[in-house]
Amino acid sequence: MTNANVEKYFDDLAHDWDSFQDCTVGVKRALLESSGIFRGARVLDVACGTGAITEVLHELTGELVKGVDLSGEMIKVAKRKFAGCDWAEFEHVDFLDMKEDDANNKNGEPLEAFDFVVIYNAYPHFLDVDALRDKAHAVLKKGGKLVIVHSISREMLNSHHKQHADHVSRPLLPAKEEAKRFEDLFDAQIAEESDRHYLLVLTNK
Repeated sequence: MTNANVEKYFDDLAHDWDSFQDCTVGVKRALLESSGIFRGARVLDVACGTGAITEVLHELTGELVKGVDLSGEMIKVAKRKFAGCDWAEFEHVDFLDMKEDDANNKNGEPLEAFDFVVIYNAYPHFLDVDALRDKAHAVLKKGGKLVIVHSISREMLNSHHKQHADHVSRPLLPAKEEAKRFEDLFDAQIAEESDRHYLLVLTNK
């Protein structure tokens, strides 16, 4: 498995992606609110896809939301959907290749490190967890949060990936076990799951 495989997989799905999504705005908002996202927070939406949580993040923060994704086709769809929204910005880039000093605003002016890095319904597609941990640590403020969230259960997610995306994903471990993979650089604030969600909130040391 390589990132190129993941990129092609999502490129091929991009134009139909929104038709597969059935999570309500209310559920997304409740999950993101429970992660502690606050008014004025600077958020990086990693593996943003077509912008599934972009508007909710903006509503919670009142700030520009930057989304990045490995899939160029997903980013094209997102840009079309949010054309004219000056609070949404999308970039085709592999998060693991993103340079800290590339985190600029639309005018190219450097901005401070992020308060939150959010990965919604995409974490198992990051095949190198150590690289993900290190990059999140680098772009977050000290005390900033890495939020890994799924709007379905771990069991449902793993079953779906085994049937449809086994070549571009890895099994999701129980929340507390996944949290241990980040403990060198992050403290686990929340590590919980239910038959309807999965949530990790990890604080940057």
